[in-house]
Amino acid sequence: MMGLVTASGVRFGDSAYENARMIINRMLPRGCLLKQHSFVRYGVTRKPTGTKMGKGKGEIKFYQYRLRPHTVVFEIYGNMHPDDAWYALRAGSKVLPGHY
Repeated sequence: MMGLVTASGVRFGDSAYENARMIINRMLPRGCLLKQHSFVRYGVTRKPTGTKMGKGKGEIKFYQYRLRPHTVVFEIYGNMHPDDAWYALRAGSKVLPGHY
């Protein structure tokens, strides 16, 4: 079992998370399981430019992850060599912003 842990607090969108998940899944051999520990929680709202004050908060433009330092993002379970697992997690972390 190996995992990808954040070293600092980080925020990123759901597309970056999905890209990292796909990269790691492609490198896993058959029989290994990738467990996800974080989920999209926060909707980011934006009001159009040029609108006057008031009239509500605005519509949700996208969703994002907010992770605290030392939070597990992904874990790999199964019969896999530790060097290969480290390589897969490292490749997935290059897509995500922040330090891992």
